[in-house]
Amino acid sequence: MLIRAAQLDDLEAIFEIESLDFTLEEAASKETLSKRIQNFSSHFLVLEQEGTILGYVNGACCFQRNLEDWMYSMEQEEKDANHFMVFGLAIHPDFQRKGYGSLLMNELQNRLRQESVEEIVLTCKTSRIPFYRTLGFLDEGLSSSTHGNVIWHQMRKHV
Repeated sequence: MLIRAAQLDDLEAIFEIESLDFTLEEAASKETLSKRIQNFSSHFLVLEQEGTILGYVNGACCFQRNLEDWMYSMEQEEKDANHFMVFGLAIHPDFQRKGYGSLLMNELQNRLRQESVEEIVLTCKTSRIPFYRTLGFLDEGLSSSTHGNVIWHQMRKHV
């Protein structure tokens, strides 16, 4: 297993996983994912095994404390910001429930800790709250997000 920064060559595999894990309304477009790979390369991590992308996590540093819908189309990170907004964590359905999401989130946290990031913030569906709790995230209740016409919870973890 290898966790590394995503490259544009990974875009097709990443987009396939995005399309399998999220509804059409929730999923990022191929163009958006491409921009994230290019603009947030150090914060777009993939989990690879023998040349196959099993999953990924991506996001950006920001000075704001809460994840808001406009951030999903950010073009650049805010340098030296102390909050990290997770835009997406996805594992290919064939490889789910094997601990790979936890591996990616733990590696992301380790990298962010070295950058002096103080908090990781994300939104998730109610069904995902137990997973993120096992990683130490606290549920702050309903988010103001209307992304994909879904009800989201905001979760936060101190790094």
